[in-house]
Amino acid sequence: MKNIFFNWIVPIAHLFIIVFLFISPWLIPWQYILILFILFGLQLIIIKCCILSQLQFGNKTEGYYYHYLKKILPKISQKKVNFVVKYIIPLVVIFTAYVVQTK
Repeated sequence: MKNIFFNWIVPIAHLFIIVFLFISPWLIPWQYILILFILFGLQLIIIKCCILSQLQFGNKTEGYYYHYLKKILPKISQKKVNFVVKYIIPLVVIFTAYVVQTK
């Protein structure tokens, strides 16, 4: 049962949450998206990692994006991926939601 949880349920939940956040500008108000990304940032500050990444990969350094990108691009920089995940993606999603919802 433990293998099913870590090998199937956690990765699928992780992917579902990521996909939901990318389509959220068309589904939920931009203010809620802002709150979700603030909570994500607080999680990274307080726990120092993503809870699902820690469950899935068993360490606090490897994230979902980096784990799969390094399989495609072995020389990719973890520092750059983390920067994009922590700062660029949230800003782009929030900005997109704001623009889509306030026109």
